[in-house]
Amino acid sequence: MSNQSLIASLSEEAKISVCSPWGGAMRGLGFSVGFLFLLGSIYSLRPDLALKLAQPVYLTNLILLGLTAIASASVSCWIAIPDLQSPHWVRLLPFIPAGLWALSLVVTLQQIWLNRPELIHPHELNMFCIKNCMLFLLLPGTFQFAQIKRLAPVLPAWSGALSLLLATSMGNFALMLLEQNDGIYHQLAWHLAPTILFTLLGFMVGKKVLHW
Repeated sequence: MSNQSLIASLSEEAKISVCSPWGGAMRGLGFSVGFLFLLGSIYSLRPDLALKLAQPVYLTNLILLGLTAIASASVSCWIAIPDLQSPHWVRLLPFIPAGLWALSLVVTLQQIWLNRPELIHPHELNMFCIKNCMLFLLLPGTFQFAQIKRLAPVLPAWSGALSLLLATSMGNFALMLLEQNDGIYHQLAWHLAPTILFTLLGFMVGKKVLHW
């Protein structure tokens, strides 16, 4: 065997198969969507869903949450594979639809405050909302964390944050389909605030748990 043939043969054997981030993203989304269908079969969809889908703001927020989940699942896996080079701004992509969703809630709050301020008032603690949000954190969130852990994340804090952003955005997506409480105070206090809180928690936990 010639030297060139030997070098080519050894180089071929030494090649490392790079993991695909899309497989992990599809598994994370699939698990979350499957869990959503399970909850839908248990609680059933809100009876006024057809009417709500005809409202532009409601439909827009639903789409933004879905885009946040898709982007979070994809980017969390992408930045967990050292061989894949990506610009720094990629990790911020999921926060674009998430930020637009938050902005939509703030604009709604402003409009109600200017026109009908009496509608802005605290609601009683909603255990349905909290319970199902926590279920999404514990199951889809843990599932995505486990997927990332099997890789070699070079940005463990960001991977952790995006894993929980995936879970919370899918949890909010599910609650919009199942829950009939559309009060703006409720949306801000029990949907947006926990999303921010748990995303920050994922950042801190990911830094400790997902390092290698």
